[in-house]
Amino acid sequence: MFRKAIVTAALSAATLALGGCGNSPGDDARRGARGQECSDGSYVPGFYQKQARADGTLRHALLTRDPDPVAEARKAMDRGDFRLAGRMTVDGITTEAYGARCRLMGGLSPWTARVIEFTQNEGQKPASSDLVAFASVYNATVMADRRYPFDDICRAYSGKPQAEDNASHLFEPGYRAYGYPGLRAPAKPSDIWQAARRGSIARLRLLLRAGRDINQPDLFGMSPLAWAVAYRRWPAADFLLNQGASPAGAKCQGLVDRDSPMQIARTMRWGAMIWRMRPLITEDDFATLRQLPRAHDLGIDAFNKSLTDLRGVYKAQLVTKPFARHEMIIAVDPEGKSLDCRLEPGTGFDKFDAALCQRGIEVLRWTPARDAFGIAVPADGKLVLGLGDKPRP
Repeated sequence: MFRKAIVTAALSAATLALGGCGNSPGDDARRGARGQECSDGSYVPGFYQKQARADGTLRHALLTRDPDPVAEARKAMDRGDFRLAGRMTVDGITTEAYGARCRLMGGLSPWTARVIEFTQNEGQKPASSDLVAFASVYNATVMADRRYPFDDICRAYSGKPQAEDNASHLFEPGYRAYGYPGLRAPAKPSDIWQAARRGSIARLRLLLRAGRDINQPDLFGMSPLAWAVAYRRWPAADFLLNQGASPAGAKCQGLVDRDSPMQIARTMRWGAMIWRMRPLITEDDFATLRQLPRAHDLGIDAFNKSLTDLRGVYKAQLVTKPFARHEMIIAVDPEGKSLDCRLEPGTGFDKFDAALCQRGIEVLRWTPARDAFGIAVPADGKLVLGLGDKPRP
């Protein structure tokens, strides 16, 4: 009864392995490596491979019989696997169709959920109501278990907005906040990441004395310091930094990675925390945090159409010009608005250059530049163009 959903999920996983996920250039490639090498560090060596084998067994069970979701959930937790069942869409992984919502910037990564269904979009109806019933009970069982370590990150979801969802005011619009910091804290955090999220310095000190790696990533690729920063636990973050925690986060992360403590602080515009971490990194590394304006894909598509139209209008002039590389430089303000434009070098046809710049100002949309502290600043955005129709000799 689950055959169609499982087969398509398997196919999508194969496609994902070949092509990767696309969030930002280079980011998911690093996250993919971290998924295999680092994200299982909170458990035992080889946990990622054990996950894959267990997921294969579950998919086979869903294809050949009607497995008990409660028994399957308990079996997974007994081996230390607390991932929730999810569905894969072209937009990423979601657990909301199965009664759970996880709050992580950028959403869930493939290795952080047990993907059992593939659909074309998040709103599409599931392929099987029985599959939804299985996954919903599975997730409810996991989240209700006293051993579940992520109850402040993933929680039951009925499809209706919840009050805690508004806690994302700590982050700029368009980003998902991390977790639900306002939920009741456990009396005794069970691991170093939970202790960091709850700001329990006494527990952090005890776990570090017991030999826990201060930069070890959890299932989500987050180091203890990354969680302390994401939850705005200044005393815990300060303690971890004093103990040698890295502003770059886990060993497979770089300073510019999305889940590094420094990047999280920048996203939150937490200037005091950035200043606290700055002495721990080199000036060159700090400079790499600066971001230039970035043109949106839809605007580039519209501009390319305009460029094609203008080439037709000015064909008689362009046919006399050898093909050459030009840079269209647009001044972008802190709100992402285009203010001015120039073409370097110019084509020699002033009307064409002016018309091209005007279209660029009208149709291009930009993500503004940000300084190393994450503050939007004015800067020049650039597009490289190839212009001229005359063949080279």
